[in-house]
Amino acid sequence: MRAVNLPANVQYDCEKLISRIVALQTEEKISYSGVEELVAIDKSMPRYNSFIANAITRYFTPGSKPIDFGAGIGTLSDLFADRTAIKPTCVEVDPTCRQVLLSKGYRTFDTISEAGEFDFVFSSNVLEHIENDQEVLNAIFNRLERSGRIVLYLPAFQVLFSELDRSVGHYRRYDKKSLVKKLKNAGFEIEEVSYADCIGFFISLFFRFFGYSAEKGLASSSRLEMYDKFVFPVSNMLDTLGIRYVFGKNIYVRAKKV
Repeated sequence: MRAVNLPANVQYDCEKLISRIVALQTEEKISYSGVEELVAIDKSMPRYNSFIANAITRYFTPGSKPIDFGAGIGTLSDLFADRTAIKPTCVEVDPTCRQVLLSKGYRTFDTISEAGEFDFVFSSNVLEHIENDQEVLNAIFNRLERSGRIVLYLPAFQVLFSELDRSVGHYRRYDKKSLVKKLKNAGFEIEEVSYADCIGFFISLFFRFFGYSAEKGLASSSRLEMYDKFVFPVSNMLDTLGIRYVFGKNIYVRAKKV
């Protein structure tokens, strides 16, 4: 499939587009709205999103050709562009999210094979939604230019797998051993791997043992905002003291094609 770019005479109001999409999904009574959750995280968790963006851009080399794999509604692509002055190419399979990405002016494809040349790929909370993640890592490696890098941010520890994971379409969570093995099987050389959000680990453990209501969604915007403002900064501080090498709610990995 070719990339679809907005004609010059077509201008979308992105906020109105997102609101319309969410409203339509509500009218259709869809039990889990992926866009609705993405919008909630985008609006209510700026510190969390900024942390991921910083981890991604820390090793980005100016002049490289970046791809956001599984770009969603472009939350990280927007932050990446703000930090690097480069708009990444977006790969996103969901047609609803692609509408949002196009409204923001991103070159957008639905498969990595059609995205052209690239030497830097980042992906946040995507691979866990894909049944054959090894096949995807192989495809990224094969398309990535030599010396190119991949940066991944994913949910960690299968022991935390709960109804929350099932409700949002997760197949698995990752630990260092399993993720490193899959990247090496694809041909990558590991440069860095660590966990993130140690306090979030215990909150996820709560969901694991005490249940989760899919009808209520992740949480209210106010609760997400409180977590982002008060809990995540403390969790991040504890991570920097060395806990990130032991456990966390998420896992971060950077690898290179040699």
